[in-house]
Amino acid sequence: MSSLKALLERRGLSLSLVLSDSDTTLNSAQALDLRTNTLQPILGREVSETLPINPEEDGMYGVMIRRTLRSGRTVHSNGHVVVYGDVNPGAKIIAVGDVIIWGRLRGTVHAGSDGDEDVVICALDMTPNQLRIAGYIATSPADKRRRVRPEIAYIRDNQIVVETWEQMKG
Repeated sequence: MSSLKALLERRGLSLSLVLSDSDTTLNSAQALDLRTNTLQPILGREVSETLPINPEEDGMYGVMIRRTLRSGRTVHSNGHVVVYGDVNPGAKIIAVGDVIIWGRLRGTVHAGSDGDEDVVICALDMTPNQLRIAGYIATSPADKRRRVRPEIAYIRDNQIVVETWEQMKG
């Protein structure tokens, strides 16, 4: 948990809430003075995180989900979203900030939902139903190669570009 918090802070993000049904995860987060909540009350319902952005901080709030998002699930965030699991077809993520999937992205993701074109969408295996960044929309090509590799999607020259993380030019 401390490594994840440090990694996010290096990227200008601050972890403010940890949702989990694992006592170990919740105890680790509490030891780092992070807000925690159990997932039990929200299972079977839409997850919505609407923490206000603190103008005194340089970062943006975010939500981390430690489970696979199955069909029918929707996550809304006024900040960033990190999913430690897959996003299955029929699942949706709508975020004002960046979206990072530590797993397979096969559902729908809308990053920059407030119009910010500087956000990114990252996944270890990116074969989404639909990607949206700000007002731009893209879908996976029908002949998408099956070589699994981490990819990042962002706006360049008024279109969504998807590249491997290694090809990404700062």
